[in-house]
Amino acid sequence: MATHKRKPIPKVAYAPMLGLETYVRARVAKDFSHLVQLRASALNQCVYCLAMHRRDARKGGWSEEKITRTENWTDFPDAFSEKERAALELTDAVTKIHGEESVPDSLWERVEELHGEKGARDLLMAIVTINAWNRVGITTRLDPTSLSGVTAFDLGQK
Repeated sequence: MATHKRKPIPKVAYAPMLGLETYVRARVAKDFSHLVQLRASALNQCVYCLAMHRRDARKGGWSEEKITRTENWTDFPDAFSEKERAALELTDAVTKIHGEESVPDSLWERVEELHGEKGARDLLMAIVTINAWNRVGITTRLDPTSLSGVTAFDLGQK
């Protein structure tokens, strides 16, 4: 099935999303942002966001192995701390949301216990933000090769 380039969203429409991004960057530790962004983008299969966040994680000192394990964390649960697993589980639940029971009380309580009440809410906003970006990237068919500094790994070409 052939796809065609779609017109970009007007930049003014990005202003509220950039506000969310600014909020999250100020409140969520970079390593947890990488976890959330990589996992949600992998679940949503947003090639543009995956390329961007792989690049950013590598620039942040993450190995290709750590990036790959994050994207597929359920295959490597022991590679993550309890706090990281809780953040990844919340990312999965919110990304795959399909009703109130998608995020069970037991998961939310564990995230609050490990990250604090404010930390849990900030993580939620990070997950909401990347899911919104994924939907824009996928729908408008953003081209990952347009990103500067991406490698074959970032583009999923191993």
